[in-house]
Amino acid sequence: MLPSVEVCNMALAHLGQAPMVQSVNPPDDSWYAGMCVSLWPLAVDSLLELHPWGFTTRTAELARIVEQRPGWAFCYVPPADSVRLWAVSSAADCAEPTDWELQAGIPNVTPQIICTNTAQAFARYTINNTVPQIMPPLFKTALSYHLAALLAGPVIKGEAGMNVAKAMLQFAQMHAQRAAASDANQQRTTREHIPGWIKDRA
Repeated sequence: MLPSVEVCNMALAHLGQAPMVQSVNPPDDSWYAGMCVSLWPLAVDSLLELHPWGFTTRTAELARIVEQRPGWAFCYVPPADSVRLWAVSSAADCAEPTDWELQAGIPNVTPQIICTNTAQAFARYTINNTVPQIMPPLFKTALSYHLAALLAGPVIKGEAGMNVAKAMLQFAQMHAQRAAASDANQQRTTREHIPGWIKDRA
């Protein structure tokens, strides 16, 4: 995920700093921009791993490889843009997930492999290349607190910085729960059952 000037300045504001970041891609000459860019991947990945966010979730067919692992019939290469796998299925919509396991990969081939008993496998996973413009507001807020928790030590330093970092992490967790609940509600599909006799009268 690309860095966001807006989220970086929100994180600094949480720490009592005035907005100081002008550019993050590439970063401007400020120390704050450099720190935000260096800590951004960890802040984002920490949040993405918590929930299958709808705006950054994808389903794709997996590439099978010739590899044998005890207890499993087939092995696949995880998607190159995957941050976290959520489900593996024999169907493209992943509506009926199957058993699977992520294991250590093959040297010089792939860092990890997906083991399953499905001959044709699809994966539902979180991608890592979402652009800042499509982040929902609640996700942005949670991310800003995650980033603030990581910035607190370098910005404030000492025991005070550690205490602020703990407080920012608590706020991050609280806002992440709210963002995940909102995201789950938007993904939920409700099918209303209409009796036949009502349909006939319509």
